[in-house]
Amino acid sequence: MIGPWHVVLRDVMVFLAALALFVSSLFLTLVGWQLWRLARDLYGGSEPIVASVRRLVDGVSDTVGYVSDRVIGPGADAVAGVRGAKGPMRRQLERFYAVMPRPSKSKPGAKGGGSAVGGGQG
Repeated sequence: MIGPWHVVLRDVMVFLAALALFVSSLFLTLVGWQLWRLARDLYGGSEPIVASVRRLVDGVSDTVGYVSDRVIGPGADAVAGVRGAKGPMRRQLERFYAVMPRPSKSKPGAKGGGSAVGGGQG
């Protein structure tokens, strides 16, 4: 006789547990291999996209450099010149208006007065 039935049942359960562990390990190995193949294929498929994006970024950075050198630099110089001339120009205008006679204020409807739009004459 092999032994009591509970010992045989225990041995069968240990064998089934080992078999389940082997099958699950085999399945996980298969899943890991498929994931590795998927990652490799995705990486290979993304290389042309990444290269295209890098070319686009290079083109944009070249355009930004060109615009910065050719447009923004001279524009900033012009704005700086205008801002630098603002003070002297304001003083000249103040002197001009100080010596210029003020126009007399006429009542609306008076002869010879009025706006430049309608001529003020009826």
